Amino acid sequence: MSGNLPTILSEINAIQGEMTTRAYWRDEEKQARYRDLVTQRQAVAGPVAGGEETGPRIAIASVSEYVSEHGTADGYSTYMNLARSAADVAINMPAADYAQFERSFEALPDDITAAALAELLTSKPSAEDVPETSARSFARTPAGAILAHEWGQNFRHNMGLVRARLYRIMDRFDESNDARFLGWLESLSTPAAVAIYRKLAA
Repeated sequence: MSGNLPTILSEINAIQGEMTTRAYWRDEEKQARYRDLVTQRQAVAGPVAGGEETGPRIAIASVSEYVSEHGTADGYSTYMNLARSAADVAINMPAADYAQFERSFEALPDDITAAALAELLTSKPSAEDVPETSARSFARTPAGAILAHEWGQNFRHNMGLVRARLYRIMDRFDESNDARFLGWLESLSTPAAVAIYRKLAA
């Protein structure tokens, strides 16, 4: 098993490029290879900052396992995309933070969780950079400080993407849920917020 993260990521990206083809969904060996690579990526990435254990490895079912549970392969592509997104989020936060994030997300109204999951299956929007004053204000928060350092000159642009995607999520549910959703965002731990914003900007 290779421990070279750039090589692992390169192969993951190559396979992801094939996921829209019928050949991929008929090739269980390649699907198994993809699941193995995701596991390798999580193992090689190691502990997050502070030396804490990262979030759980996300088990990704094969087509045959999915069909065994659901009775059909319909929806498997959607399932794979969501499982991949969950793995991306889990790997970037400590296990305790991920557990709390998962509990709080599942406690949200169904309309909110459905809207958030739908956004993960949607391509990135065109977005303007956030204003300089907004960027400076967010950079003073714990999560913002981490992302400002990480993203550098792309900070304002990436935050523009995050904001646009959050707006699209909110457009998918009734205004009566706005306060609940925004309150949930505010309640996220710093590692959870950073992981979510990274995913939305990716």
